[in-house]
Amino acid sequence: PAAITLGGIDDLPDDPRPQPVGLISSVGTVPEHRRHGLAVWLVAEELHRLKRAGARHVSLYVDALNPMRAYDVYLKLGFEVVYEAEVWEATVP
Repeated sequence: PAAITLGGIDDLPDDPRPQPVGLISSVGTVPEHRRHGLAVWLVAEELHRLKRAGARHVSLYVDALNPMRAYDVYLKLGFEVVYEAEVWEATVP
């Protein structure tokens, strides 16, 4: 495959968002196929599939330091930043 996206749908009872919630958990394109619109197409297709499956809201998470300008893709598709999370990392000896 040149690119991939993974998504799913879930009911989150304590979540105030409209239920069920779709979650796009992975988006990626191999380097030699980047900058050809594959990620935009795949995420748009995943949004359609999640909607058909009943999702009333869709979320995804992205690293703010993402060098592939992932924010541009998601903004183009109607996503907006609603909160920022603190990420902890450790180096494994």
